[in-house]
Amino acid sequence: MVKPVQPQTVQPVSVQAQSQTVQPVAPEVAQSVPVATAAPVVPAQSLSPIAPSGPVVSQAPCCPDVATFEGSTGPRSSYFGFDDKTNLVAKVGADEYWVPPTDAKTLPGSKEDRDGARWVSVGVGREAQVEINFGGAFTNTCLGNCTYEIVPATVAEVSSPSPTASGVAFKIKGKAAGEASVKVICDGQLRGYFHIWCVQPAVIHLDVCSIVTTRTSTGAYTSAGLKAALDEIYRQAVISFDINDLGVLDFTSDAAMAAFETPFYSTGQFKKTTAALIGLDLFARRSLSARAAITNPALRASLANTNLPRPDAMRLYFYVPTVGANGLLGSVINMGKSPAFTTTNSSGVWQNATAHELGHSLDMVHPNDTATAGGASRTAQFPAHHLSSLGVAVPALPSTNTEPAVPSTSSHSNIMKADPLNLMGYLSNRPITKPLRYRQWKNCRRTA
Repeated sequence: MVKPVQPQTVQPVSVQAQSQTVQPVAPEVAQSVPVATAAPVVPAQSLSPIAPSGPVVSQAPCCPDVATFEGSTGPRSSYFGFDDKTNLVAKVGADEYWVPPTDAKTLPGSKEDRDGARWVSVGVGREAQVEINFGGAFTNTCLGNCTYEIVPATVAEVSSPSPTASGVAFKIKGKAAGEASVKVICDGQLRGYFHIWCVQPAVIHLDVCSIVTTRTSTGAYTSAGLKAALDEIYRQAVISFDINDLGVLDFTSDAAMAAFETPFYSTGQFKKTTAALIGLDLFARRSLSARAAITNPALRASLANTNLPRPDAMRLYFYVPTVGANGLLGSVINMGKSPAFTTTNSSGVWQNATAHELGHSLDMVHPNDTATAGGASRTAQFPAHHLSSLGVAVPALPSTNTEPAVPSTSSHSNIMKADPLNLMGYLSNRPITKPLRYRQWKNCRRTA
């Protein structure tokens, strides 16, 4: 009876043992090797070095949208000529190459395209600077991505470090006579430009004297003052002057001179005619020839001025009537030839009047002249859109880095609304009429 009991004790032990040994191999063991172990090697992390924050920067660097140029704010010696009028746009705020700033830009086929681009003159071997400005959403660090190219490179080179801010000086240096364009490039795209006229510097010899009679006074000039005034203006064409002061030619006791002058004062003031100027020139030449003929050292030493005229020099006479000259400030006998005359001693006026008349001797004409000088007509010296603005009232214009403000001015046949300050015009405020433009630079004769 005892034997049948043994199988009952074996069954529960064997079943429980089997069930307990299976549990450790349950899915929980698989959960201890979770997918999370693959997370550190997930594909997203291996792709992060190729994300746009890396390679995109090298392919599309930050850049200014546009680069523009203005005249230098430095001393007058820091630049030669700066011309913002030749390429004056037809529609302000619409036709400039920098409007709108984000538009694609191309260098025009003609350097006189009316796109607002500036002209800069520079001498061979000399430096000239302008002010460079940048526009658009950029930081100064972005400016390091800009490069500067001169086309053709034979004419000039960039001589200043690459700009690191807007509104700083940008310098070029002339290499050879010719014309070129400076291009600002960033990320392979043109951002702005200006044009260069490069020429060999020239020095013009100028002999100066006063023709003094019973009706005229001595010129108010000094050699240094005259040179400074002329050099400032003609620096635009890369020309300077070597002044030889011949002093006073005294005709106060010359009866022949008194008789010659009388008809030209019939109205009370001096009335300029070609005959009057030719006669005065002849009297002056005879006096200077007589001076040159004196070889005796003692006699030469007794002269108030011993300087002799130079055969390769232009001639300038100060003939200043004490009773006035009917509003005349100066004149020449013939366009494109010496001598020139200045007929005023008015401070701040005689300098400009002299530069204007010497301009005629150097082949430059008035905007409204029908005559030519040195074979060049006004159409060669002024753009058509300037000439078409003759006789149009001039509105008040603000000052720029290189030119003073222009007061509103009534219409005049020899004042261009597009360029009222031009040296060869007739703006009444003479001391501020100094600018010469690109075509005038080119047409101005460079020898006496």
